[in-house]
Amino acid sequence: SERMGFQIKGPSCDTASDLFRNNTAHSTLGGMWLEAISSQVGCTGIHNFTTYLHWDFGIITVEGISSSLHFNGLVIADSKHRGLLPLVKGTTLHSYEVLVEDSLFIGQSRPEVCTMCAQSGDPGC
Repeated sequence: SERMGFQIKGPSCDTASDLFRNNTAHSTLGGMWLEAISSQVGCTGIHNFTTYLHWDFGIITVEGISSSLHFNGLVIADSKHRGLLPLVKGTTLHSYEVLVEDSLFIGQSRPEVCTMCAQSGDPGC
């Protein structure tokens, strides 16, 4: 994909490890555009997701997400603006939680990484 690695309605926290796991997105505008599967779900979860070399965001919840978020086992590297941007929407009467566990965030690799590519089709280029 050229624009977004994944655009998904994220699974509930109860089923996240079974439905969406061990995926990788790289070299796009953004790694993942995440939405809640429905406003009735109390928690949206993503497990074991790797994303790197993005122009914009690693993971973003565009227009806000109306549930708590649970991220586990993320690897986010080399995102130009933000690695993780969890925008939560709702009123002050709602209580939402963003939980990130066992994850690795890498700000920026050295510039030499880009010059190691022999051609644009090489992995990571």
